[in-house]
Amino acid sequence: MASLVAACAATGLSFRAGAIAPPLEHIVEITGFEFKPANLKVRAGDTVTWINRDIAPHTATAENESWDTGQIDRGQQNSVVIDRNTSQAYFCRFHPAMKGRLIFDVD
Repeated sequence: MASLVAACAATGLSFRAGAIAPPLEHIVEITGFEFKPANLKVRAGDTVTWINRDIAPHTATAENESWDTGQIDRGQQNSVVIDRNTSQAYFCRFHPAMKGRLIFDVD
């Protein structure tokens, strides 16, 4: 470990043991009555924003109904901040065949 820190210092890089990646912002587009991407890797603290590009209104709603974006009309968007208790599978209340999944990235 000491040699890694010394190597980083010699090259001008900083090193912080146990550093945690900052939260990310993800976009899911709703188009063609599909969530794109349908499967999305996320971490606690990330924000997921759904943007409706369809002519019909949609929602992104947890299967266990623990979270819901509410109605998202054409051209509108809504976001959810992910925490460890965020349900992974979701669907559209208006079009239940539309399904998506949040996959927790543990790397």
